[in-house]
Amino acid sequence: MTRSTWLLGRAVWVWFLIVLLVFFGLELVFRILDEAKSPHANYTTLEIGLVSISGMPRRLYLDLPLIVLISVAAGLGGLAQSSELTILRA
Repeated sequence: MTRSTWLLGRAVWVWFLIVLLVFFGLELVFRILDEAKSPHANYTTLEIGLVSISGMPRRLYLDLPLIVLISVAAGLGGLAQSSELTILRA
């Protein structure tokens, strides 16, 4: 593995984790709010949380292409902004 591959991979993976956590948080909040306002809401708070968390893998799987797109754009954009991408091309 060359230094440039490691630098590009690290930048993209770091941004992937950041974007994944942001999407996870937003999806969880929206899903909890959606479950809480449903008309058959005989749930306790714990049950709402469990139902919301159990659906998260599917939602994140569906959002994965967008997460990857944002991660790559942010990772490469950060490298380009600090001129590291230009240095790698040389």
